[in-house]
Amino acid sequence: MHAKTIAYQLGLTSYVLEKNVAGVSHEESLINPKPGGSCLNWVVGHLTLSRNRSLGLFGRKPMYDDGEFAAYAGVDDVPLTRDNALTFEELKR
Repeated sequence: MHAKTIAYQLGLTSYVLEKNVAGVSHEESLINPKPGGSCLNWVVGHLTLSRNRSLGLFGRKPMYDDGEFAAYAGVDDVPLTRDNALTFEELKR
């Protein structure tokens, strides 16, 4: 895939994400949808982790240590809880 295309897609998804999470509080981000699914805090954290890991593909160093995002990796070893969730403001940043 062409680098400009990837950059455009990342920019577009960032724009859409920003519009969808505007005004959502940290407490609201932790609400799990019914009947199932992941809370918005986990979704944004997982996107951040995935993008952070992909920086190496572009010759860049990750911005965050993977350990900070263990609860967002999608494994059952470290489930996301109110105690280990990053603040929604930090995730949006």
